[in-house]
Amino acid sequence: MKENPNALKHLIDLQLVNHFEKTLVLALPNIKLSSEWKKIPKELASFELKMRVKVIGENLFKMVNDLKSVKFHEKFLNEILTLESSEKISGLQWWPISIYLEELSYSEPKFAFRFMQKLTTVFTSEFAIRPLLNSDPEFVLHELCKLSLHKNVHLRRWSSEGTRPLLPWGLKASAIEKNPSWTKQILENLKYDDELYVRKSVANHLNDFSKKNPDYVIQLLKSWNKEASGKDLIKIQWISKMALRTLIKKGDKRAIEIVNGKVCTNFSITLLKLNKKKFKLHDELILSFNLLNSAKKSESFVIDYKIGYCGKKFLQTKNKSQYSFKTYKGKLQIIAVKNDKSISLKHKIKPVTTKQFYSGIHQIQLLVNGVEQKALEFHLEVEQS
Repeated sequence: MKENPNALKHLIDLQLVNHFEKTLVLALPNIKLSSEWKKIPKELASFELKMRVKVIGENLFKMVNDLKSVKFHEKFLNEILTLESSEKISGLQWWPISIYLEELSYSEPKFAFRFMQKLTTVFTSEFAIRPLLNSDPEFVLHELCKLSLHKNVHLRRWSSEGTRPLLPWGLKASAIEKNPSWTKQILENLKYDDELYVRKSVANHLNDFSKKNPDYVIQLLKSWNKEASGKDLIKIQWISKMALRTLIKKGDKRAIEIVNGKVCTNFSITLLKLNKKKFKLHDELILSFNLLNSAKKSESFVIDYKIGYCGKKFLQTKNKSQYSFKTYKGKLQIIAVKNDKSISLKHKIKPVTTKQFYSGIHQIQLLVNGVEQKALEFHLEVEQS
């Protein structure tokens, strides 16, 4: 496969490795470079992004840690987190230092936390803080709650992003997931933040909780929407829409009500059909129908659909409860009183690396304001490679 020259891994290059090495030697002139570190220039090209970051960060930490004193960590970190370095290192290139601080947090948690704050002003420590969050949540939550009121936008965002229960690419915060109220004060401090960058983190934080603690998220957002007004209400409405996206895709009527107002169930569906009954990979599936608004006023309708994929269990048992369903966003329609509308939903059946398709009978089911409609069956033929 042809190499992608724009791949993110190319940001973690030999020039960056050389800069880290020069800074290390400048801070600690007597340090001995390890054999593992000396191998990196030869091996780097064969590594993908996360491995490049891991190898550089862990080896930097190990070399300094072998000196057996925290003062050497302080010298190196003070040297690397300088204005000069921030002019040479940008964005994702700071990630190896996050790995360094993560390793340091196991033995020197409060010392590492101090430098995580410095790193967050130029990059982020949302990944580095995760082990410490799990081992000492009381300390981390206390400190990050204070930072949620900081004048620096990156530190405010870190207080939310670093404590997300299901941070992508980050260590799972099991204690937080089980106790959502632990981060409530942080989110309360940030919900009206002037920076969308921060409010987006609040929304993603709540969306994480919605997967295991939907009742908590629903009640919190109901109270936020009730108490807010003016510009603050606009901010909360945006957070609500983002935070409830997973529940809305599942057809949760409470979530739909928060985002779109009271859910209308006074409607009817007719002429529900598929464009054909047999499909192959790369074909376009079209689900069409008429939606009649039988209410006494114009109403909003959230229209989604879910596909029941035929997997190994279904092929073995022929039990329809073994279908693996995935919900997809459709569209929002506003329909006038007593009017009906012809609607089509298009879905491209595309191969993806995260899913194995099997030949057999699949299902598609329309969801209108969270109300499930009759499931339609279709046959998918998958060529065996």
